[in-house]
Amino acid sequence: MKKFYWKGWEWQTGHPWGIAHPDEKVWYSDSCISDPDENDHITLDIKIEPEKFYDEIRTFSVGVISVNHGFGPGTFTMKCIMPEGTNLWPAVWLTGFKSWPPELDLCEAYTYAKPDYNKNFLMRRFQPNLHYTNKNGKHKMLGPKNTFKCRTDEYGENTFTGIINPEKIEILYNGFRVFRTIKKDIISQFLESGVYPVFNVSVNSSFGMNDYNNYVNGGKKMKITGFNYVPY
Repeated sequence: MKKFYWKGWEWQTGHPWGIAHPDEKVWYSDSCISDPDENDHITLDIKIEPEKFYDEIRTFSVGVISVNHGFGPGTFTMKCIMPEGTNLWPAVWLTGFKSWPPELDLCEAYTYAKPDYNKNFLMRRFQPNLHYTNKNGKHKMLGPKNTFKCRTDEYGENTFTGIINPEKIEILYNGFRVFRTIKKDIISQFLESGVYPVFNVSVNSSFGMNDYNNYVNGGKKMKITGFNYVPY
């Protein structure tokens, strides 16, 4: 497992719990994570690296980095440039350190058969989302929802901000608020568990060799350009 210091924290390949999830078609490889470049940016890639996990061969590996540390309430600023291609699923998120849920997806982004993130003339598939446990112990979600295209740059650098404190949870895209909750029962789950940050490039269930070849031959790769945490 690759480990490196960046922006004041020790980052690692995958998650604290491992390098493959039972519900995904990919695994998380060191080779898909670059060293910081001259601009202190990190590139996350997609590669063909067949490996067996959960009794199946996973053809594709992807770049996933996280910090093995439980962060308390505060403001998380996460910057990146989204990848270009078809059937992609990059994300910038905060997930529970002691338990799951909770999870705060600052941005889950989606392309499908066309190599763009646009849903229509007005909306883009840059989606904020929140996972929590309801009073009956069931997994529930707030979101996801598409956001106005004018709030983000499709293939430029975007700043995704997550705010978690005892009063509220908010998500901002380049300074514009796109999500907010003040429900105390939800907020308390984040405060009790703590969270850790994750950047990842991934693919959806339709991703295949044609998508991979198009990505390799012309698609831009995901670049991680910034991270900062300010305690509450």
